[in-house]
Amino acid sequence: MSDLTLRPRDLGIGRLFQRVRDAVIVADSATGRIVLWNRAATQIFGYSSSEALGLRVEDLVPERLKARHRAGMSNYRETGHGAYVDSHELLELPAVRKGGEEISIEMTLSPIGPVHDPGGAEGRFVLAIVREVTGRKRTHDRLVESERRFATVLSNAPAYLYRCLNEPGWPNQFASDYALELTGYTPEELLVGGKVRFGDLIVEADRERVWEEVQAALAGRGRFELRYSIRRRDGMLRHVEEFGQGIYGAGGDVVAVEGIVYDVTELRRVEDMLREAEKRYRTLVENIPAVVYIEEMNSRMSTIYDSPQIEAMLGYPQDTHKEDPDLWVRTIHPDDRERVLEEDRRTDQTGEPFSIEFRKVRRDGNVIWVRDEAVLVRDAKGHPLYWQGILADITERKRTDQALREN
Repeated sequence: MSDLTLRPRDLGIGRLFQRVRDAVIVADSATGRIVLWNRAATQIFGYSSSEALGLRVEDLVPERLKARHRAGMSNYRETGHGAYVDSHELLELPAVRKGGEEISIEMTLSPIGPVHDPGGAEGRFVLAIVREVTGRKRTHDRLVESERRFATVLSNAPAYLYRCLNEPGWPNQFASDYALELTGYTPEELLVGGKVRFGDLIVEADRERVWEEVQAALAGRGRFELRYSIRRRDGMLRHVEEFGQGIYGAGGDVVAVEGIVYDVTELRRVEDMLREAEKRYRTLVENIPAVVYIEEMNSRMSTIYDSPQIEAMLGYPQDTHKEDPDLWVRTIHPDDRERVLEEDRRTDQTGEPFSIEFRKVRRDGNVIWVRDEAVLVRDAKGHPLYWQGILADITERKRTDQALREN
């Protein structure tokens, strides 16, 4: 039978050839020339039937795979057997549409021969059933990439992520890799059937409180934020913060709890150091025989803080300057006021330290001499934040100086 007169019914696929939704392609195994091509093949590859019958199967193969395709066809012609033709394995391959666009396809290959030519060579033709899966493959690739990124995040996140089931003992269904660094136990040891439960690591002093707070949050369908301590496998104490929420089933019951646990041991240490430093600083500030103050930028009249000695020095209670911003200027002796304000404006513009001696009028009307020294505090980038200064009563020194001059 001539290939030029080959019809679908000659290969036993008759009327089914055009009705099947998948692409049906038949090629001559000797030449690779396409001899049958249905409408579904046109929809997938873009070639009309007349165009396709002038092509070889190789024209549908990406350039980078053509050599492998030729080798496979050559082996099939020589041996009558092929790794894919003889099996019913579903192949997923790239292919090329008309115009050069690359797509993804699923394909099965089968040897086929004319139904009324029993004496013909077996496997003279190859039947390909093709389905385009480009969209599905893209979705799958995106899913795989998303899972890869998620796994990378979990592996590198400096926190312990978990999911535990609402079953006796709240067994862990998932534990991230950070479990080993945080607890000394591998994720596998914390999972269902493992050596230990995470809850057992909570120190006894915190365990009951943590359980009550979690149960209260779950009952209210809210999230919980916890601070507690755990005992690592090696006996070391770690302070942690946990944020979690319940996962609820269709009936509203809690089926699981998911959360994240951070190691805040170093943070707690720093916080304790800061509190201790603040305590020492406050003790120092409140006991030196001078007023320590903090004022906003570009405004000596906006006091942020005055130490308690302000009342002994000027007779005004602490924080009076906050409530009455003009008080700082009003208490400057009238004869010194312009000189002080001029120095204040100059140092605000230049950022130079402020240092000046002048007279202040106390609340009871008495006049005292003070020395006011302040520096501009800046952030790490050099941006100005506020003025911090000290106001010292130098009245006795002034009297001594005056007495020495008179003597």
